[in-house]
Amino acid sequence: MADNKVQYGLKNIYYSKITKTESGLEYAKPVAWPGAKSLKIDPSGDTNTFYADDMAYFTTSSANGYSGTLEVAEIPESVLIDVFGYEKSENGMTVEVSNAQTADIALLFECQGDVKARRHIFFQVTLGRPGFEANTKEDKTDPDTKSLDITVTPIKVDDREITKAAASKGDPAYDTFFTTAPTAPTFKAAAGAGA
Repeated sequence: MADNKVQYGLKNIYYSKITKTESGLEYAKPVAWPGAKSLKIDPSGDTNTFYADDMAYFTTSSANGYSGTLEVAEIPESVLIDVFGYEKSENGMTVEVSNAQTADIALLFECQGDVKARRHIFFQVTLGRPGFEANTKEDKTDPDTKSLDITVTPIKVDDREITKAAASKGDPAYDTFFTTAPTAPTFKAAAGAGA
């Protein structure tokens, strides 16, 4: 099948709460997060060059994940409770608990393309606490959006550190991407491994 020439659109954002156990990370079933506006992330890491013999003799680079911003129409109550540790009071208010521990999540979403609609997952994401902004209504209604800082950190899988993955239509993982709890990927053994 042909590959995409262009990518556009952002939709179907889901989050999967992570529970850290002695055996690793456990992911909950994804929960829909409607109102995706934009996602912008940049890679984190450094490139280091060692010079010898009057030239760049050896160069290494480190991939330490990503950081950026997620912009959404609104932050659902489920995110406030599951991720930021808000609690419901006896009289029904949603209350921010300042000393609550923020939970990491996997972030799942879909981007369109001219050929393939790809579904993406970042395996471990930390969300920054959201700010608050409200503006008066004028002659037209411009909705206020919410922006959250996001940090994507690698997870350990065997001897690999991984940050993200994607599935295209026709891939075995595609149809259940948003309906089953994520799992860390497994890899085929390299040819000749263990020989």
